[in-house]
Amino acid sequence: MLHWLLLLICAYASSVFGAAVFSVGQKWQIVLVNPPIVTNTSKVIPVDAPVWDIDAFDADAETVGALHAQGRIVICYFSAGTYEAWRPDAAQFQQSDKGASLAPQWPDENWLNIKSDNVKKIMTARIKMAASLGCDAVDPDNVGEESIRIPRIPYGVECRSSISLNLNMSWQIIANKLHRWLRMVIFYLPYHIERFLFGRPSHISGQIP
Repeated sequence: MLHWLLLLICAYASSVFGAAVFSVGQKWQIVLVNPPIVTNTSKVIPVDAPVWDIDAFDADAETVGALHAQGRIVICYFSAGTYEAWRPDAAQFQQSDKGASLAPQWPDENWLNIKSDNVKKIMTARIKMAASLGCDAVDPDNVGEESIRIPRIPYGVECRSSISLNLNMSWQIIANKLHRWLRMVIFYLPYHIERFLFGRPSHISGQIP
């Protein structure tokens, strides 16, 4: 059954985006603090990692283009489930969008009200920004199963609210011809099967499972 499921996923991805750029076992490198410095004369390290996940706000079109020139696939990361005070679009969030603090681990972050239409609007803008940079995919963080299970989240967040936000983002991702790195795959698979292109079950792996 799983074999046929994967075949259907690959067929859908190919019909929307052409040849799939992701494959099982690919190595990946995540750089979320300071964008990689890429030049025409220096190879990015590790040289055997074809997939790079970089912060969407730290990246620019030049960096993404330089990574592409070296044959790299570029994923643009952003947090879709938390408010980060230092982001350039932070002022667009309303006070009612912000929930409990993530302190002490992340003192400048708050959980977001994922039921908010304003939050969905901001995430749509971030997806469009990633597309304009030339990213191949997006990595929207903090909206997976692990977020729902944290009791500090206010607003009575339920599974259906998270599913609603994720489906909205998936449609926007498809509309902008991007792939999506879907976290906590098992939880969302029944709702995202036709949109699910690649993913990983946890934060601590060096290869796409």
